[in-house]
Amino acid sequence: MTGQDWRGEYLAMVVDCEHRRDLLDDWESTFVDSLRAKFDRALFVPSPNQVAKLEAIWERVTEERPTVTDLHGRQADLF
Repeated sequence: MTGQDWRGEYLAMVVDCEHRRDLLDDWESTFVDSLRAKFDRALFVPSPNQVAKLEAIWERVTEERPTVTDLHGRQADLF
């Protein structure tokens, strides 16, 4: 990635995780909150370990999950 492109990508991953907070455990939720607070400061550069952990969390919470359709046609996660 060039310039600050990485910042937007990682911030988008943080936001995705925030929107799926119900899928995060307590540690992951605290980690995502911590990254968000740091990203809100202009000069934050995540460490390789932070990037790896964020990517692993993001991959898990954004993977497709089986859904079911209820009697009213609404989709819901199967589990």
